[in-house]
Amino acid sequence: MLAKGCFAVCAPHPLDAGRFSGSAIVERMRSFCEADEVVHAQLSPDGRCIVGSIAGNGQERWITVRSDAERGSAGAFDGWTYTDSTLRDHPERLGELEEELRTHANGMFTAVGYTRRADAHPGSGPGSGARQRAEVEPMATLSFLTDPFSTTPLYYGERDGLFVCATSLPLVAELLDLREQDSGAMAELLCFTEILTDATPVAGIRRAEPATRYTWSPGDGTLASRRYWTPEIGVDGPENDEAVRRKNTHAIGLAADRFAEAVRRTAAVAPAPLHAALTGGLDSRTLWAVLLNEGIDAKAVVHASADPDKEGQGNDLRIARTIAKKYRITLREALLGEEFLQDAPADLPRFFCASNGLCSGDLLHLPYLYRRHAVYTSAIIDGVNSFSERRHGMRRAAAQARTREALADAVWNVYFNPGLVNLLPSPERKSTMETAHSRLRTLILDPKDYASPAAAAESLYLTRLIGRHGNDAAAVQNHNVRFMTPYFDLDYVEALLRVPEPLRSAERLQDEILRRNAPALRSVSRSYAEVRTLPVAWRPLQLLPVALQHYAIARLPRPLRRRLDLRRGGSRHAEWFRGPLAPLFDGVRHLPAPFDPSKVEDFLMRMAAGEQVDTHTAGFLLGQLSASAGAANNFLPRDPASLS
Repeated sequence: MLAKGCFAVCAPHPLDAGRFSGSAIVERMRSFCEADEVVHAQLSPDGRCIVGSIAGNGQERWITVRSDAERGSAGAFDGWTYTDSTLRDHPERLGELEEELRTHANGMFTAVGYTRRADAHPGSGPGSGARQRAEVEPMATLSFLTDPFSTTPLYYGERDGLFVCATSLPLVAELLDLREQDSGAMAELLCFTEILTDATPVAGIRRAEPATRYTWSPGDGTLASRRYWTPEIGVDGPENDEAVRRKNTHAIGLAADRFAEAVRRTAAVAPAPLHAALTGGLDSRTLWAVLLNEGIDAKAVVHASADPDKEGQGNDLRIARTIAKKYRITLREALLGEEFLQDAPADLPRFFCASNGLCSGDLLHLPYLYRRHAVYTSAIIDGVNSFSERRHGMRRAAAQARTREALADAVWNVYFNPGLVNLLPSPERKSTMETAHSRLRTLILDPKDYASPAAAAESLYLTRLIGRHGNDAAAVQNHNVRFMTPYFDLDYVEALLRVPEPLRSAERLQDEILRRNAPALRSVSRSYAEVRTLPVAWRPLQLLPVALQHYAIARLPRPLRRRLDLRRGGSRHAEWFRGPLAPLFDGVRHLPAPFDPSKVEDFLMRMAAGEQVDTHTAGFLLGQLSASAGAANNFLPRDPASLS
């Protein structure tokens, strides 16, 4: 079943006494688990901290607990770990203050642990020398560390002296007995379908930021934090300058080298037999280009919508089959059809619980897909990227934003999704948007402090927002198979950011990777993420090879270029909305507040008629249905007035 990952509990007084009984807390954790999940826990020598994990269904291979009795330390580790980490064999180093932290978190990695501090309570008055300090019992401090991009979420909170952090938001809420909703966070969720600040739907619980180490001191109840990585973004220069061209060519070459190194590291630690995703997109194609050039033995996986003949449909599948045939790659196909649809109602509550209630229901096909993949592999190398590789909407929108106010407006225009807000009663809509906009402004950087507005926007994304775009990654973490990606490699990303933004938007790096490793792949057509749980009617377009897109489409006038965005897929999805998923949406029609029932009904009718393709909004309505049934945490507000 689910794997709820790492957890830690810490109190100012020993946990084996009074209301902070360590055994009682572990029992509460066990009562929170599924039947086949197990709690692994270690108690610190001073009895103030518990560190451990909740794992099941073979997930112990991804979640480990290590201890060092001599040093009085322990650590628990969870995440898309694809490189060796110092922390795995030396958990005591989690508490080091001066050590270069990036060596601890190279890869998608989350860690929690305690470390004994001999100087925790030094004397402060006359005669408080070394002898007095030595007589003071050492006290453990709790540390937790996020990976550079916060792809594995980590939540924390404190109540009445008890501090808890865990990769499961419901677990933190359960142990701290927190039930009150954060109305400001809910305003963000309704406006952005994401929570962009570090808030969560539960008041008093926060989400840890990327590339950050936190230290909780139970003695004085303070939480300290510091970043261990900040992106440095290259400066654009005139392409007609020969020196600039040489510099850019070198930067692209370095990024291509670092990507190849990241692929080799990923393949080296992935469990055998090695499997990697292969779709019609460019990200998996560059991954496969390196695998083929390196001669790494691997099998491919792809998923697609099933057609009436159960043969599969869509450009993703067609292109994957073409590439697999050309290079004699074994291709495993997972088709989403009747079997998936039959399992969907049971998967819905499980899916939302696994994703901490923050993953849209248009990804409801993931649990079924991972069960299918788990038959032949425990991990898949995927092409999930950081959005810095290519044309990123926020960078483009912020290009002319010279002030914080202008940048705030640009980011709002990129992230604002009116779908859910439009379903609110009219009086609440305005106040909800005002609350969300005000909270967004607290994140905005000043473009004057950066080389360009685009650099400010990219820094904002990489330091604060990137973990939110990985909400579906959070769901991946809690299912049967782990997806590992070389794109979230710190050395690679740092090299990538040296490539000027216009060249990244033009996908020059991907073209260079293909040219170096598998040039023939440049001439194969491409498509764009076609498969979602809900039906999407794509406009059929004749796809052109990648090379023609680079050299022909890019030279067309901008209005025409936008109309001929050939990266869009050309298939039409199965009309699941009006088929076996219809009963789920019948339940959505009867959702309680905050939504206006007449607006919800109109939205669903337009979806069914093909006039509305906002699958993200429909997906969150499915999430609200799951919450209403009591099968997952009910995060959306019931009282519309609370949003203001």
